[in-house]
Amino acid sequence: MIDLTLANRPIVKWSILANDHATGSDHEVIEFEMGVDSREEANDERVVGWNLEAMTDKDADPAEQLLKKLAKKRAQLDAECTVDEVGQDVTWCQEAMSNVPDATATTIRVCARSKTWWNTDIKERQRTVGGERRRSRNLEEAAWAKPEHQNVFRQSKCKI
Repeated sequence: MIDLTLANRPIVKWSILANDHATGSDHEVIEFEMGVDSREEANDERVVGWNLEAMTDKDADPAEQLLKKLAKKRAQLDAECTVDEVGQDVTWCQEAMSNVPDATATTIRVCARSKTWWNTDIKERQRTVGGERRRSRNLEEAAWAKPEHQNVFRQSKCKI
């Protein structure tokens, strides 16, 4: 049997609990702990993206300048580089890829209800479906109101 745990953060502890945790199936209960990002730990928020579509050419210039400034501090790798130097370069790349957009782009926060995949086509279809739903609801209300209107009409005819 394969036990698989997928996570978007480092897993610091992973274990299978003892048999005293009944699941009602042949699966076992897995307990795991995930590491917390230092930024997340500091202010209990996690910025996971940037609104790059809103950036203009004017906004891209400061980003380029900052990247060039950071690149001056970067060690150049060659054929004789060590594993540690490659690791440091990887760390530099990761930091640069988050520091430059942090400084120059609008940050966005993604939560469980965020729809990062939502696009204009889906938005238009959702608007159309909502309109149809409202139209249908209005038709149902009209259908329920029709007998009441007929009764009022009949009563007024009887009074004549």
